[in-house]
Amino acid sequence: MNGFARERAAKSALAAALRDRSGALAPGRWRILDTRSAVLPAPGEGWWAIFSQVERRRGVKRAMLDIRRLLASPRRTDVDGPEAGTDSAHLPVRVLMTKDGGLVGFDRADSTVTHLRRTPLPPEYRQRRRELGEVYAAVEWHLDDEGTLLTEARVPGRPARYWAMADRIALLRVVLELSTARLTRDTPRAPLVADSRAALGALSGEPRWDRVARVAEIVGDVPWVVSHGDLTPENILGHGAEEWGPIDFEDARPAPFFYDALSLAVRDGEMRAALSRGDLAKEWRDLLAAAGVDSSILTPTIAMDVVAVTAAEHHRREHGGDFAYTLASLS
Repeated sequence: MNGFARERAAKSALAAALRDRSGALAPGRWRILDTRSAVLPAPGEGWWAIFSQVERRRGVKRAMLDIRRLLASPRRTDVDGPEAGTDSAHLPVRVLMTKDGGLVGFDRADSTVTHLRRTPLPPEYRQRRRELGEVYAAVEWHLDDEGTLLTEARVPGRPARYWAMADRIALLRVVLELSTARLTRDTPRAPLVADSRAALGALSGEPRWDRVARVAEIVGDVPWVVSHGDLTPENILGHGAEEWGPIDFEDARPAPFFYDALSLAVRDGEMRAALSRGDLAKEWRDLLAAAGVDSSILTPTIAMDVVAVTAAEHHRREHGGDFAYTLASLS
């Protein structure tokens, strides 16, 4: 299948998803920008909505690929919207398609995030979300009875990936401190790589991953807590470490006590560098002391490798992803 045929097929799937979930979207003529995103432009913004998607300063080849995505049909589809009389202020006017074919939508004021899932969230999601609301800045959220329509408020501001370096490192410091504060002597314990032991075993023979396996044997059981599960700089919104809040709790699950904090660093080169050169040594020592783990054995570098292999295994198991590709992207 050639490039245009692939684009057409993927955009047709997105158009079908928009029509299938039209009852939860703002009505009008939606523009399908590429295989994963679509918008309902405000009046007079139709062409700008299209051309703003062409990435600049990325070279001629990348620009040609972007233009091919824009030119491939279908380029628009009509959405009826909900029943008359529905308050449309927070209905999505911009959507992204998720890995499983669901949609994540944003309203025009960027005040609400709407998750339109193809499969229901697990029954334990509500309890995990309530528990995490006591750890991180809580926002209002609502999950319907079927578990497929989730709406959540969002903290005003930009994703943390766009913050200044100093603000991102300050955020990492705050999350390390939050991770420390939630540990008690009653926090349940489990092996460091309990959920990814088989995946780690398959990587044996490489010094890096053999080192992780040895450390896992030495430290034994460590505290496990309910974690956000995908606390990346893309999933934190706000204006800095004093005013922020996470979104997208759909991967919330038990994980090692450092998982959320180091999920931030795995995705951010400057955070990784700050950890490696010891800028956050005190916060790391305090966290491991609270966990009863020797910080000279479980270093930030090894802990980040634990996060990477655990995330890659979760992605493969839950989302059908490519383990090797995900691991490479995280490490």
